[in-house]
Amino acid sequence: RFKQFFHDEKDPKSLPDNLIAQVVPDKNNNLWVSTSQGFCYFNTTTQQCTNFVHNPNDSSSIRNDEQPFIYPDSAGITWVTTNKGLYRFDRGLHFNEEIEGVEGFQFDQNYIQYYYSIVPDKKGQLWSSIGNRIYLLDAVSKKVKKTFIFPWQNSIGGIYFDSNNRM
Repeated sequence: RFKQFFHDEKDPKSLPDNLIAQVVPDKNNNLWVSTSQGFCYFNTTTQQCTNFVHNPNDSSSIRNDEQPFIYPDSAGITWVTTNKGLYRFDRGLHFNEEIEGVEGFQFDQNYIQYYYSIVPDKKGQLWSSIGNRIYLLDAVSKKVKKTFIFPWQNSIGGIYFDSNNRM
């Protein structure tokens, strides 16, 4: 049976928005949902969301919720990258903002100090990108181990690996 879920302004346990970019299951078969207005953890048993959106009046909210990308790792930690940060969520949905590990740089008139997406290759190495850079990440800390810089005119939109582990 298929059931649809929608954003409801009157219900704080509904989806943060109806424009969904990514749905990722965790080890417990619950879902992390990325939307255009933040992201949420959807409990499949209660069928309710715990929303994570930026609130400028609440210093305990996430600092940024733009373009979230969600990566649950094999240790049960969920990592969320946004336009301006990297967040580490434990199993209790508590988060820490991880701001170290990316050396800032100028790209297309913007100063960038973050990366977007976390993609594993077939060997278990983690990769990410933003602007004209591709990063090899430390599998545990998600900090940058190595940076590959391409000509400034290039913008990398995503990383994919084929069946032979070629990028």
